[in-house]
Amino acid sequence: MSNITVPVVYNGKTHNLSFEGQYYFDRKFNATFPCIYLIVQNTLQTGSKIIYVGITDDINQRMENHHKMDCWKKYVTSHSLYILRQNNNSERILIESLITQQYNPPCNG
Repeated sequence: MSNITVPVVYNGKTHNLSFEGQYYFDRKFNATFPCIYLIVQNTLQTGSKIIYVGITDDINQRMENHHKMDCWKKYVTSHSLYILRQNNNSERILIESLITQQYNPPCNG
């Protein structure tokens, strides 16, 4: 695995969020779980770039026929999914919002 750390600023402090991955975005996990998920483009020239951020209560169900998959494929191969397990829905919404605002992922538009 190749985990990534995503720094986000909240209330004036930087919080380093550790996302586990690197998974295929059509992968089936053994168990379902709620999480924040990222689609990340990794290149030698630019390093890691967040292409999409989303939240879900069920990662397996969410990845099936995702409505943004065509956009993802413009930037990445299928081996680009990272997850941060988070049971608290309010926390998931906050983290998704912070990443969207601070990184402006092109497929979130």
